[in-house]
Amino acid sequence: MKYAPPADGAWEGVVALGGCRVQRALERMEEQMRVPVLYVSWSTCRSARQRSENTVVLNDIQFHMRYSCLVWVLRQWATSFLLARPTPFNRRHNLNISLGTKEAFVAEDIMYRCAGMVEVGNMYRARKVLRGRVLKIVTIHRPPFVFLEMNSEGKITRTTGFAFEMLKELQRKLGFRYELVLPYDGNWGNKLKNGTWNGMVGMVHRKEVDLGVAPFTITLGRAEAIDFTFPFYVEPSAVLTPAGATSKKILAFLSPFTFEVWLGVLISFVVLGPIMLAFSRTSSSAFLYPHNTYSASRRVSLSGYYWMLCASLFQQGVTYPLSSPARVVFGAWIVGVIALTCAYTGVLISFLTVPRAENGVEDLHSLPKQSEFLWTFKRNSAHHSLFLGKDTTGIYAQIGAPFIGNEDELVDDNEDGIRKVLERTHVYIKERSFLDFVVEENFRRSGQCNLRIARGEFFPAGFGWIHQKGDDIGKLFNKEFILMQQTGLFAKWKLQYWPKANKCTNGGSRSLMQALDIEDMAGSFVVLSSGFVSGVFLLVMEYFCKFRKVERAPAPKSRGKTEDPQLTVDEISERDIKTLSGTEVSSTSADRPQPKEIFQILKTQKVE
Repeated sequence: MKYAPPADGAWEGVVALGGCRVQRALERMEEQMRVPVLYVSWSTCRSARQRSENTVVLNDIQFHMRYSCLVWVLRQWATSFLLARPTPFNRRHNLNISLGTKEAFVAEDIMYRCAGMVEVGNMYRARKVLRGRVLKIVTIHRPPFVFLEMNSEGKITRTTGFAFEMLKELQRKLGFRYELVLPYDGNWGNKLKNGTWNGMVGMVHRKEVDLGVAPFTITLGRAEAIDFTFPFYVEPSAVLTPAGATSKKILAFLSPFTFEVWLGVLISFVVLGPIMLAFSRTSSSAFLYPHNTYSASRRVSLSGYYWMLCASLFQQGVTYPLSSPARVVFGAWIVGVIALTCAYTGVLISFLTVPRAENGVEDLHSLPKQSEFLWTFKRNSAHHSLFLGKDTTGIYAQIGAPFIGNEDELVDDNEDGIRKVLERTHVYIKERSFLDFVVEENFRRSGQCNLRIARGEFFPAGFGWIHQKGDDIGKLFNKEFILMQQTGLFAKWKLQYWPKANKCTNGGSRSLMQALDIEDMAGSFVVLSSGFVSGVFLLVMEYFCKFRKVERAPAPKSRGKTEDPQLTVDEISERDIKTLSGTEVSSTSADRPQPKEIFQILKTQKVE
């Protein structure tokens, strides 16, 4: 509709109902009409210069609320201009006319409030504000999220990475442009003692830039100064350590069991021998095995029982007569030996075929317990606040204790931390994704595993972008982040930029198993050689003892061939007499001479 012009020829107001063609036509006359114009259209006209103050888009409103809310907007618009007075804010008679409540009239905002869609309205306005706007963005090199290539003058020439794939997708959908700057001090952002913020967080807080694009760790302290977007990625921190030397020792075959286990086996072996001997000597009846074995078992010495235990330990078959209690004890020993053998075999195979790195750092808790390496982390980072915060307790306080009052060992950039690790003097604490990239990059350049990541992880934290407090673009970005995640773009970009697994990282594509070399089996050959040398030594000793015995024995007297082959008294030894004492001769009557008496008689009479 259109109001008739007054005598001075000025229009009071125009309401345009129509499509984008009508709106574009009125836009060309708006500057000359010098009257407020309200555009009501079905959809957004991208080619038109629509403003939230004088445009209502019906398709953005729920169907059952469109016309009632439109009537309400028209009523408010007409009433506002009937009550309006000329002010410095409405010189051009636009809809931003100051009312008695000193609030600006925004047609779009009134429409969304009427429909109960305030949040949708905020998103819609944010989209309109971003379209065509140039955002000033601060960023920093942080693989694999941000890769920056610089020229000789220190200016950014090329950007890639996970975060910039996200930024390019947002730019494509929202139509904004951007320019990049680097942080003036190279820091992410930490609160200083005077209450100000440094780094990129401080730049956003002071509104020097609009947005920070990098994997910012979401913390409560930083949220006091800036707003975070939706956490688009969550990952823990880890410890980067020098790669330990592969464990290859002569006594590697003892490594499957700890010292305590071996000690327990030795004690059991020593104790069971006397126990089995005592059970065999004290048994008086055959309960489990009712056959005559007790007389034979009583003649087995302690060394015989030890030999039985040793043979069963090496799974050799040795049979000795046992009493019933001793059999039960020996059966329990056999069961234990089977369990030990199976465990030892499995662990030994994995220990020898999968090399282990000798390094005392396995997680954050092991750092204070070892003395081989110092540790460090980046100054003015999230880890700096974590370990040196006022309310830090537990293991985090132990890690930060060496740096209280002396932060000289902290590093200012990641390159210094990696250099100290390669020098084998420090370990470096950082987010896991960055450490994965560092290990892969070092392996690609050197072809060797100089670095490793400790298995233990800690402090899982979310990563987000930062923007100014109360800025609606953060909410808009949150919605887009969720859509990217649901459509699988995050998974695609992670496969594209995350380092590929290799033999230096856990779960590498190449098998960690390797063929055994002579160093791995050196211990087995040493044991075999020791057994061979011991056997040869015993053989030599037996021959030596036999030779000495033959030398000490008197030479037998020579006899003619016609003589009666009878033994002389000197040829009868006491051993022969002792042998005779064990025969049935000793069990005859007492009147019969005993072997010793016969021997004395023979010596006295010198009978041949």
